[in-house]
Amino acid sequence: MTANPIDWNEMLLALRRHGIGLTEVSVKLRIPKTTIYAWSRGTEPRHQDGETFIAYWMVETGGARENLPRLCHIPDCVSRLTLTRSNIVEISNRLILQNH
Repeated sequence: MTANPIDWNEMLLALRRHGIGLTEVSVKLRIPKTTIYAWSRGTEPRHQDGETFIAYWMVETGGARENLPRLCHIPDCVSRLTLTRSNIVEISNRLILQNH
């Protein structure tokens, strides 16, 4: 089973919560600000740029690679669950945990 795609926008938001904006990311990574902005809007970075950004994110946030924020496609996340009242709480908690 392959992991869900990386949520590049959430990575940028995490950096923002650490006081690091797009301009600083752009300068540190030597990647145009417009390119980084495009990542926040859903564009997938080139492999090397993505790896560089992941390394930078890990250093600045203290996050581990295995804890990178991932996109969750709702049908994929709930495909094995029956939607009952108790499952809805479980699904909500899983989605919250995935995004932190």
